[in-house]
This record gives sequence, C-alpha cells and structure tokens, in this order.
Amino acid sequence: MKTTPRYMGQHTNIFSVIYTHISQKVLSSDADGSCHDLRPFNQLVMRPTFLMISLFLAASMSAQPDTLITDSIAPLEPVLVTSFQIRSACGYTSIPIKNLYIPPVFGQDLPYQLGQTPGATYYTDAGSFWGYSYLRLRGMDQTRIQVSLEGIPLSEPEDQGAYFSNFPDVYNAMNRVTITRGVGLSEAGTAGFAGTVTAWLPVLQDSAAWELGAGYGRWDARRLYGAIQTGRHKGWALYARGAYVHADGYKHRSAHTGYSGILRAGYRSTRHDLILTHLTGHQTNQLAWLGAPADSLRRNPRFNANSEEDDRFLQTLTSLRHTWRPGRLATLHTDLYYNHLQGGYDFDLNNFLGLPRTDEKYRYDFNSHMAGLNTRYLYTSTHLRAAAGLQAYTYARRHTGSERSLGQLYQNTGYKQEITAWTQTTYTWGRAGLQADLQLRAVGFTYTGDSGPSPDPLRWRFVNPRLAAWYEPRSALRLYANAGRTGREPTRNDMFSGNDDLPYDAQGRPALAFTDPESVYQAEAGARQRWRQLDVELSVYHLQFRNEIVLSGEFGPNGLVLNRNVARSARTGLEISYRKASGTRMLVDGNLSLSHNRIREGDLRFQPVLAPALIANQAVTYVAPDQRWDVRLHLRYQGRAWIDFANQYRLPPALIPDLTGSYTWHKVRFSLRLTNLAAYPWRTNGQLDLAGQPTYHVQAPLGVFGGIVVGNW
Repeated sequence: MKTTPRYMGQHTNIFSVIYTHISQKVLSSDADGSCHDLRPFNQLVMRPTFLMISLFLAASMSAQPDTLITDSIAPLEPVLVTSFQIRSACGYTSIPIKNLYIPPVFGQDLPYQLGQTPGATYYTDAGSFWGYSYLRLRGMDQTRIQVSLEGIPLSEPEDQGAYFSNFPDVYNAMNRVTITRGVGLSEAGTAGFAGTVTAWLPVLQDSAAWELGAGYGRWDARRLYGAIQTGRHKGWALYARGAYVHADGYKHRSAHTGYSGILRAGYRSTRHDLILTHLTGHQTNQLAWLGAPADSLRRNPRFNANSEEDDRFLQTLTSLRHTWRPGRLATLHTDLYYNHLQGGYDFDLNNFLGLPRTDEKYRYDFNSHMAGLNTRYLYTSTHLRAAAGLQAYTYARRHTGSERSLGQLYQNTGYKQEITAWTQTTYTWGRAGLQADLQLRAVGFTYTGDSGPSPDPLRWRFVNPRLAAWYEPRSALRLYANAGRTGREPTRNDMFSGNDDLPYDAQGRPALAFTDPESVYQAEAGARQRWRQLDVELSVYHLQFRNEIVLSGEFGPNGLVLNRNVARSARTGLEISYRKASGTRMLVDGNLSLSHNRIREGDLRFQPVLAPALIANQAVTYVAPDQRWDVRLHLRYQGRAWIDFANQYRLPPALIPDLTGSYTWHKVRFSLRLTNLAAYPWRTNGQLDLAGQPTYHVQAPLGVFGGIVVGNW
C-alpha cells in the first residue's frame, strides 16, 4: 500500500494516518519476504496509545484561535519543537539544548538528536547510542547538508560531510542547534541542498555555574562529563567542559570510546568582544559499517559483517572571534580558525570480497589541515536588515595507504581552496517583507600522488541567488514563499570512483569518473499560525535537480558507498509541524513529512535511494504541577525506502516508540530513557553488496539509559 498525499484528507492527525496504515497490515513484510509478527505489541501497546493520542488531538485541535502563545506555557518547550522565528521565510527548526524540563540528550551524536525534526532520518553503524551516525534531510545525505559551528564550516572540504562522532558528546554541550530546511544562504561555503545545520556553543555567562553528569545503560553504555563557568570578572570569562563516553554497541564487536574537551575564554568591553574557542575530540571504534545479509540477521540480529577492523581519529578545532560594535545599529564579526584531523581505519579486503580470511589487512590513514577566515557585517534598523560576509579557507589532506605485511603502498595529497562572498538584504514595511540573498563561490581542487601524473587543476564557479517574501494578514499568521538556486561540486570520492588513490587508464592518464557540478532549483511556500496554545507550520516545496549525484546503493573498491549522475530528478514534499499545550502541564507536539521523489534517466522513471515518502513524529509530554518530574512519550514512523538504484530492494516501514522521564530533587536531576520500546530490530539503512544482494543495518531494540546530573546551571 503506497503512502501518498491522499491521506491528508482522510484523517484528523498524523498518527491516525499511521495507525490505519499499520492496522491494515499487521504483519510487516521485508523486501526479502521475511515477516515479523507485530500483533501482540500492536494489540497490547500501540492500539491504546494511538487511541489516546488521537482522542487528545481531536479535542485539542478543536480549540478556537486566540492570541499569540503565552508565557505561561513556555517552560513546556521540549527538545524538538519548531521555533516560529518572526523574520524567517523558510522551513526552520530551533532546538534548545540546555535548561529544559525534558532531558534532550544522553551523549548521543547530533543526527540522533535531529531525528525528530521534519523530513529527517538517521542511523548509526553500531545500532545503539554512540559511534558513527548519519543524517539525511528531505531524502538527501549529509554531504548535501551544510553544517557549521557558529559560521565556521564543520564539513570536510573533500568529502563535504561532517563527521559528528569525531567530537564525542560535544554536541550535547551546545546552547542550541538550528536547522534551515531547503536551499538558503550558505554562510559557511559548502552548498546546502537539503538544508543548513548550525550549532551554537554555550554563551559566556556573567555568573558562575557548574554541572556534573554521569550515566549508564544497556550494552555497557557509560557517560561521564563535567562543565564549569567562571562568570565574568573585569570583562573576562571562562568556560570549560570535558566528557568521556563508551558503549559496546548493539552489533557484535562495535564498541565506541570517545573523549572530548571544550575550552572557551572571552573578554568583553563596551564595543569589543574577543573569544578564543578550542574543541578536541578523540575516538576509537570497532568498525561496523558493512550491512548484514537478511538471512544472517534472521539468525542473529546482532550480526556484524565487518571482521576485526578498527579506527582511531583525533580532531581539533581552534577559533579566535572578534566582535566589534561600531554603533548602535551595526556589528562586525570576524573569525580566524584552524581545523586539524588525523587518524585512520583498517580494511579487510578479503572479508569485503567474501573470500577466506588471511593475515592481509589494509590501512587508510589521513592527516588534514584547514585554515580559514570568516567575516560578516550586520546592519539593522527599523525597516532594513543588511548583512554581508566573506569566507575563505585553504585545505590539504594527505592520504596514506598501507598493508600490514607489505608496508606503505601509496601516498597522495588533495588540496582545496575556496572563497565565498555573500550578501543578504531584508526590508520590511507594515505587515510585509522582502528578502534577497546572493552567494558567489569559487572553488579549486588540485591533487598530487606517487602513483602517476597529477590531473589538471579543477575549478568551479557558482552564483547562487535566492528571493523570499512574507506577509502577515494578522499578527498571529505569517504567509511566506521563497525561490532559489544553488550548485555544488562533486566530492573527491565521486571523482575517484570510490578509490582512495586516483586510478589511471591503460594509457597512464588520470581516470576521473565525473567532475561536472550538480545544481538544484527550489520553490517553497508556507504558513505559520499562532493561537493561544497552538502553533502550526505548513510548508510545500519542490526541488528540481540538474546532473544530481545520487546514491546507487553500491560500494566502491575501498568499501565506500558509490554515487551516480542522473540527468534530471525532482523532489516534492509537504511538511507540517505543530505544538499544542493544554494548560501548563500537558504538551502535544509532532510533525509529518510527505514527499514524492522521482529520477528520470532516459525512458526510465524510478525513486532515489533512502528517501521514504512518509515520515512522522508525535509526542506527548506531561510535567507535574510542582515541576519536579516529567514524562515524554515519543512515536516515530518511517515509511518504506528503496536501497538500490534499480528499485528492487526496500527497507520495511518502522514504528519506533521512545519513553523519557526525569525527576528533580534540589540540584540533582535523575533521568531514564527507554528507546525502541517495540523491542524490534529496526532496519534503518541498506546497501547492495558486491554480488548485488541487499544488506541491512539495524537499530537496537529496547535501549535503556539512566543518568544523573547535579549542578547549578
């Protein structure tokens, strides 16, 4: 049964849609024909839960529109609720990390936290709390999601993807994380086709504060952290934080161990701020990035297709920010930053090829250096907001391949430089506003290696415009629309066909797979409505791609996933978010994403890989009258998704319930989190193996994690 937009006219809320969908087929069939009996769980747990939420929503949605949401329900703001930014004209979500009644985090990486936002999917290699994790937004992977730390790019320039696990537990220290969905102004350079994610570190406070936390959970998951703020003394302030996490992982031999540290020191005067920030992350992993065949998972859901392969990485990021306020209306921010990464991973080629194991084992090591400048000027008056900025960096990453018995096999270095200039002008008059963005990017890539001649330097130029407008017919309603275009160069992995060392043809010439950039045109329209205790946002978008680089569902010679060019493709979707508070104790919030995604290649029409047509989240939060304890039930539904380019094999749909609760006693907060109460190994991702057969990744059933936090933060 296909999940199509026709559901929108048949049901009153998100999970009525899902319940009907599941009830009609109690047995969930996988692409390989296997079935998992969900009837006991459906009858005992899910049916009453759905009825409860549906009845509550039916009553809550009947509330009459009133005024803007009041301060009386502000404390109920949970971790993942859309923030209605007054001057935004696009899909926007703000995630406050600190100072919440509901503990939003327990050490997991950022994709896990963002998984409840509209149109987002995620999975982890180990299948449990920590380790390598991946985010997709509107069906696109994180190489098409621009990620930055307060404007400093976190995406590796060669890969164009952020490695969230390289900073273990750091994202849990953030003050907030914002997501701007769709094509928009990419201040940090790398194009954001699906959206832009920006993380914000804690603000240096005027008063002193401290916090200690510890936790333990299933699969020997352990977490310990501490943070301190000195407060401001004669203009100076200091923030420091350290963390340790470890988990054995749900899959066999998939342990993750990580350490991280944050140091932030700053000085403030009347017109100037100076902040020095240093982040350090170190991680070791037992690798589990290969998918498992369906028959192996039936015999043992914890099966790990990798052999005894490990990795170790160290990453540091240092930045110096100067803020100058020359007048009441103007501000100038300037960042100097340096990002360093070193480490590597093992690769058992025989295991990957399905051959008998030997002592042969390959190793891929990396050492990268990135230095850059980011400056931006902001002018704000009654009707005009003008901003302009410049981002420039130089980057080099050395790749070394070796084999345990043979020693070093090759060494090469990729160099990349970028300069990005952008401007944004916003003008408001009365209840209407207009915004114009323009970004100019110039990117260059050169390569040197010891296996053959270097290819000619590659150069790309991009002109990325965007225009947005909004109108507020009344104070509680905003209508908006935007249209824009952006382009992106291929990654090194795309150009090298998945090889770590550049291949050469029979004539000894560099064999680059493809070097043409891809581009996307977007049109989006939406509305935000605020009532007394109800916020609703609805947006409709259409993305038209040229020369899109999409997942093929296959692996390259080094085990890296492969992409393929398609001439034309399109993605159209509807996203709905809402938040409904009942008094000061109960809150219902959720979102629904429906999409229609198509690729056209010659006479063929098919769907892109890992792009489910239906994603829904819904939660109910209750806070006790004295605000000492709280409980939150969250339900997530993710529809079917293809895992191969030919649309032959699919991931089955999944329904995931999570339960979180906390209790506060004086300055001590206890929390308990139960994940995937369905106790069913959820298949979250998949690829084809070298023989063209499907393999799958699973998310752990019934995860348990308890924590304690003490402090005066």
